[in-house]
Amino acid sequence: MIKAIVTKGEDGYFVGECEDIPVVTQGFSVKETVSNLKEAIDLYFEDELHPFSEDQKKLNLKIKI
Repeated sequence: MIKAIVTKGEDGYFVGECEDIPVVTQGFSVKETVSNLKEAIDLYFEDELHPFSEDQKKLNLKIKI
């Protein structure tokens, strides 16, 4: 399971950051940020150097606003 945190950035955007892998993204809303985070995680694991099962790619999300 991948742990990630969504926080409110200083510029008004929301920032999503994974704790276990080097993936960071942002969005205008929490919903958009979570969607962007899922897409960025999929792109990260698309590379054969980072093989993970679908079960391991599940997202454990904390939201701090």
